[in-house]
Amino acid sequence: MSKKFITKKVTCEFCGKKGTVKISKDGKPIGDDWVYYGKVNVNLKTDKFLYRVVFDKNGNIVLKNGEMKFKKTLNKNYDKNAKPKYFEEWACKKDAESDKKQK
Repeated sequence: MSKKFITKKVTCEFCGKKGTVKISKDGKPIGDDWVYYGKVNVNLKTDKFLYRVVFDKNGNIVLKNGEMKFKKTLNKNYDKNAKPKYFEEWACKKDAESDKKQK
């Protein structure tokens, strides 16, 4: 008999709380104790271009049509043979709700 879920150890991005999450075969967390934010590539060598947020002289973010303005720059450390290294972002339900309220 095969398992219908996978168990994974996770750490909250905000408070550092550790726990386990059951993930169904379709990749969704079972239960509502943890929130999955996604995967982030932490290897900068895989990106040919980097994007910086533009600030004005007073240190405020420059907005264009209500959205942040970005400046595209060439990545000096770019390596076409580099492989991405992914990091999964998880948050406990309490911290995820407080993060939504701040936004």
